[in-house]
Amino acid sequence: MAGGKETPRQKLIGMMYLVLLALLALQMGQEILMKFQQLNQSLALFVAESTTKNTGIVAGIKATVEKAGNKDKKVLDLANELRAAAAKAISHIDGVKSELVTVTGGEAEGVYLGMKDKDKSSAFLIGEGDKKNGKAYGVKTELDAFIVVANKIEKELSSILKTPIVIHKGLALGGSEDPMFTKMKEKHSMDFAQLNFDHTEMIASMAFLTERQSRISSLETELLNQIGSLVGATDFKFDKIFGMYRAKSETIAAGTNYEAEMFVSASSSGIKPRMTANRPLVMDGNVGKIKFKASAGTYNADGISEQQWNGNITIARPVGGDTVIPVVAKYKVAKPVIQVQAGAVSALYRNCANPLQINVPALGAEYNPAFSVSGGDLTKGAKIGSVIVYPAAGGKSVSITVSNAGATIGIENFQTKAIPRPEIQVMTDGRQMNEKMGQDAPGPRNISVKVVPDNAFASALPTESKYAATQWSATLVRGRKPAMPTANFSSGSADIGNMRSLAKPGDRIVVEVTGVVRRTSRGGTEKVEIGSVVKNLPLN
Repeated sequence: MAGGKETPRQKLIGMMYLVLLALLALQMGQEILMKFQQLNQSLALFVAESTTKNTGIVAGIKATVEKAGNKDKKVLDLANELRAAAAKAISHIDGVKSELVTVTGGEAEGVYLGMKDKDKSSAFLIGEGDKKNGKAYGVKTELDAFIVVANKIEKELSSILKTPIVIHKGLALGGSEDPMFTKMKEKHSMDFAQLNFDHTEMIASMAFLTERQSRISSLETELLNQIGSLVGATDFKFDKIFGMYRAKSETIAAGTNYEAEMFVSASSSGIKPRMTANRPLVMDGNVGKIKFKASAGTYNADGISEQQWNGNITIARPVGGDTVIPVVAKYKVAKPVIQVQAGAVSALYRNCANPLQINVPALGAEYNPAFSVSGGDLTKGAKIGSVIVYPAAGGKSVSITVSNAGATIGIENFQTKAIPRPEIQVMTDGRQMNEKMGQDAPGPRNISVKVVPDNAFASALPTESKYAATQWSATLVRGRKPAMPTANFSSGSADIGNMRSLAKPGDRIVVEVTGVVRRTSRGGTEKVEIGSVVKNLPLN
């Protein structure tokens, strides 16, 4: 057996008390004092709940002893003795706390009016002047009396259970005894009352007194549980028996072995178990139902990932503490097949809207996917599973993670490729320029530049294959020199009537294209690197 155990809640409250006590020592304001009152109320609630619980434990022990013919009456006597000692100490402290409230001004609307008071509180608990006749000394007497009873019962339990004796330390220690002050020599000469209540705000003293009550309750609960274990008060009576089976797999292939186990399962009408799991759980009567979306991070070569979920079934005992039954369930997750349909089948075009249709047939009607992308960005399409992927301009690959109802299904990887360079065509009076045959002087009236996309690119992504010439020039050349200044243009078509009026047989018109843009499906433009494309039209 172990002594001095505290519940997580009791440990948290104790920590809160120490923090607030330290803040109070710094003379914090009203807010800290109110926190002390809240702490006091929380501790008082814990004491009340523990008292109710401990009274119930004793009643359970009594019922079990009587049902067994009172053969374990000595055990019941121990429980009653402990309950009486705890109740006496807690009741005495309640009386002191009530008087302390009155002495320091009472309370109004649930707030202690004298919560800041140090003088009246100290005098009441310690005594005035050098007199040590304050109420705290009576509290010490009660705390010491309870510990005497607790250690007496602990000794008897150890004798019965053949376990080492545990001696519980006092709850009203002086400065030289309290482990908290062992390194503070200036505190060693102070007794219990002086150590805890001298020049201490009333609300801190109240919280301390309630904290002592909570320690009484915790130790009482621990010992009562040990007492209850001696009389069989924790035995479970099962009145419902079932035949159960557990198959190795519910789905098997023809020609393979089916394996299962058959066993007996029992339950009790009087047991109301609590169940928890690291997966979503809903209680249906005494049955916990687990339902969640299966997922896995990695799969083996066969596309299988071994997983498990864990749970606990807690059965409350009348005494002796709850029984916790662990449950470990192993299962296998098969990797779903992801089907992708794409316009640009082999690879995705960079900085373009690549439409994809991503399906997972195994999920059927439950398929409602979410997507995330690395190496670009995407938008969801109108249909379930449809996405438009925009690979980054400089990236070489794109990864799309497919999830369904929060569970990752898999990752699809795509290579990316650059957009093929378009063809530059020069049109003269609506016809494609014939650099070999030329044209009769004085030449064309109109010249236009046409940018023609690659056939495969235009077929795969028609909305992304629209180009325009934004910078080109035309020069009338005679011999090796320009016959007139070069004409520069920023649109795809231009009238060159002034050039035609000076043109003679033997001249040539030189067209140089240096600027082309692609209009993206998002409404922007992208510069196309073409360098310089030169076309010559001889004039015959």
